[in-house]
Amino acid sequence: MISDFYTETIILYDYSASTGGYWSTSTSGDYTTAALIPAAVNLLSGNERFEYDKIGFDAQYKAYSAVSTEVYAGRRCKWNGDYFEIVEIPKNTLQKNHHLKFLLRDVGDA
Repeated sequence: MISDFYTETIILYDYSASTGGYWSTSTSGDYTTAALIPAAVNLLSGNERFEYDKIGFDAQYKAYSAVSTEVYAGRRCKWNGDYFEIVEIPKNTLQKNHHLKFLLRDVGDA
């Protein structure tokens, strides 16, 4: 069964805008935990980058989960201690009824 491969846990977040009250000038918001989903995550690509004499690493991952999972482009998530943005859901996986594939991009600290 395909769900046997979902050995990882991804935490999905929803963005909630917070204005701080009627007279506040704050336009910030917070990410709140929406759901924990079982998934399988694999490295898709990775590149080194150099900024201000520091070496960094940009990576993209692909994740697989149940087709009923509510993921969409732009939503944030956390996996393995790192924060990611869901970049896209390839159209070819939407036609299948047994899994959902989505791409993750590292966003650093959320």
